[in-house]
Amino acid sequence: MVSWLLANSDRPKLAVRLWAKMLLRLYEDGEVIASRENLAAAVGIDPGAVSRVMTALAAIGAITRTRIPLTAKRGPGMVSYYVNPRIATVLTGEERERAQAAAPPLRI
Repeated sequence: MVSWLLANSDRPKLAVRLWAKMLLRLYEDGEVIASRENLAAAVGIDPGAVSRVMTALAAIGAITRTRIPLTAKRGPGMVSYYVNPRIATVLTGEERERAQAAAPPLRI
């Protein structure tokens, strides 16, 4: 992923730093336990730049995004990010093998 980000991102160093921060916040189900705003602050970029990198990562299957509707706020809701277990996972053994087998291939 680092090589792909360096070759394909409009801000490659920041994209790699964002990827590293995401992996540090990886939960057992593959969810990145950090909001777009938290990730932006951790890397020193604006939330819009996080969205652009995440859109590129989603386009190649490196991550998936889900929206969680928030009834108290307008708009589509909060985004949760999940890393493709073929790239990174905290699972081990048979759980890891099942998750990787079920995950979509990367489109690089």
